[in-house]
Amino acid sequence: MRNCNWTTSRISGKPIMPELRSLTTLLWIGPRSGNEFAQAYRYCETAASQIAWRSDLLQAVERPAMNVGQIVFARLDRSDVCQSDLDHLSTRHPEADWLALEGSSCAGATWRSPSRTTARYTHALNWDQVLPEFLNPQRGLELGLSNHLQRGSLAIIASNYENAAALMDLATETEVTAVWLNSPNSSRVRNVSVVWWDDSVTSDTSRNAWRTRVNCFGGTFCGEQVSHVWLTNSKCFADMAAATSQGISLVLSKPYRIEPLTATLNSLGQNSELPIKRLAA
Repeated sequence: MRNCNWTTSRISGKPIMPELRSLTTLLWIGPRSGNEFAQAYRYCETAASQIAWRSDLLQAVERPAMNVGQIVFARLDRSDVCQSDLDHLSTRHPEADWLALEGSSCAGATWRSPSRTTARYTHALNWDQVLPEFLNPQRGLELGLSNHLQRGSLAIIASNYENAAALMDLATETEVTAVWLNSPNSSRVRNVSVVWWDDSVTSDTSRNAWRTRVNCFGGTFCGEQVSHVWLTNSKCFADMAAATSQGISLVLSKPYRIEPLTATLNSLGQNSELPIKRLAA
């Protein structure tokens, strides 16, 4: 029996603990290396009970995998997708769930889901927002949701209230104390343990800029690391790497599911009973 190793989240830098399912096969189709796909593939290697890799759709058709429960279709660019191959695989694996991981060069590209199924889509760099739930749907998005005593507060940094309003409403729903600031300034607020950064105030995405921002709120609160989240329209790997290297624990690309965002509020006594939805850009 193979070892089950942890892998590290691209966004948080913390280990994601895989949870093995019954022995079905995850079929990965497409590239599995490079900045946009390598970490996602490594996670699948540890989290899936078994994995079969095929370099493209044609190889997936010509070299059938057995007992397929999930299919990840990794698209590197806007190259044409053979619909007949997709439909063939859908017919061969009618019970399989599909997830399309799309690279940055796929922007604006469209394709029709395989017949007999509906595929989910996400940007490849957002793999750690969707793959844990995709592979373990009963477990959910590894949120570890639980209620705690109120500790600290949430700071929302956005250039104006219009940009902050939806996030303030979300804080109201989750029953935490939140404050909006139009610039990072720790002298105007105390006891902050979570910071949400809207990209309206992060035009400079250099490492030095992120170091300055994060340092505004200190490193710890009550002995625990202050959690920093960046909400951005950027799909640039270099921008995300600069942010995470300076203390940003989570990067969410707009539009995003709210579950990973609200999970950062666990230490504030978050109400976990929220409807599943996405926040628009």
